[in-house]
Amino acid sequence: MDSSAWDRFDYKAIPRFSGYAERGESLFREFCRIGITNVREFWNAGSPYDALLLRTIPATRMFHKVPRWLSTTLTHLQMAKVGLDLGAEHMLLMEDDVRFLRDIGTLEEVVRTLPEDFDLAMFDYFPSGKAEKDPSFAPSLAGRQVPGAPLWSRGGVARFRSAACYALSRKGAKRYVELLEGAARGAWKMRICDQFLGRMMVEEDLRTYYAYPNAAIQALFERSNTGPGWIRDTYASLGIDRSLYQSYPWEVSA
Repeated sequence: MDSSAWDRFDYKAIPRFSGYAERGESLFREFCRIGITNVREFWNAGSPYDALLLRTIPATRMFHKVPRWLSTTLTHLQMAKVGLDLGAEHMLLMEDDVRFLRDIGTLEEVVRTLPEDFDLAMFDYFPSGKAEKDPSFAPSLAGRQVPGAPLWSRGGVARFRSAACYALSRKGAKRYVELLEGAARGAWKMRICDQFLGRMMVEEDLRTYYAYPNAAIQALFERSNTGPGWIRDTYASLGIDRSLYQSYPWEVSA
């Protein structure tokens, strides 16, 4: 894949949560395969949000038993804020277990045809619990495909989840930071970052899109923050064939 296809994102970043060598090695093999370059890394240790994290966990009833969720959210907040500070107009944010389509030609078309006016674009997503149980959910996705960009559909139908790979405009990033900072500082009940992305998908003043079918998914690892079984079952709810996406020797088979 021509790396210039990804150059429309002038800022690209990943958080590294686990520190497991196999995850990092396979991730950068994946970036080489698809042509992603100039990626910034962010580690939880030493984050400028560490003090905020320590203050917030005891006061956040929902998260005091699972601080990793809050840590994940704050790391995504950090990525978006740094992108804004650097003056980025369009940013691509990824987690360290993201995997893209094996078919390089299709993936390049997905990137190339992303509408120019996007504020939030989800390369990877799965539905919220309520949407997942709605039998009309999948047909509604296909029915909102964008003319001239058939691999993209408009947001606003249902809430989505996942933060494995998504893109933000400067306007979208400002809104994202506003939501995450407000929650982290206790302005409202804390949620994990992917739920804020789902909330943004239905906001009328944001131009939101999602790749349909998914252009990316999360890899499966035995040493997974969430658990490989849960990730596998979640994508299965969308009928996703994992063989269509790249995998590496360290991953659990689908």
